[in-house]
Amino acid sequence: EILQIDTPEKIYEKPTSPKVARQLGNPPINLIDVEQVNSNWTARDGTPLMPTNLITEKKHVIGIRPENITPYGGNSPAIIRMVENLGPSTILLFEWAGSEIHLVITGEKRFKPGEKIFPKFDPSKTILWPKTPGLQTQKYEP
Repeated sequence: EILQIDTPEKIYEKPTSPKVARQLGNPPINLIDVEQVNSNWTARDGTPLMPTNLITEKKHVIGIRPENITPYGGNSPAIIRMVENLGPSTILLFEWAGSEIHLVITGEKRFKPGEKIFPKFDPSKTILWPKTPGLQTQKYEP
């Protein structure tokens, strides 16, 4: 089944669905079910993730690539469950916003399982997919 035709770069940046998004990238894109609550996209566990742009469909899936999340600067705590040191980069697996999330960082900072972090991401680097099948993919526009 062909779901999207384009260059790998364009599919990576603007996949048409979560299924397509998970085909490129390692670790794969993080997917979080969200609902519009007041003026925020809020995860199932009640964690507000980012402002909405008042889309009429109330339920969406947010896609965030692991390299677009930083371990500090956010408002909601997360606990690191796994650390995978790959030499020039490190993958962190943590529980946050009711989901298991991967984050990729570079540099010398060392992390340990059980350590608390405050993840943050740039909303402009996210992708929103409506939970209603057949609706158009949207880039976040503040």
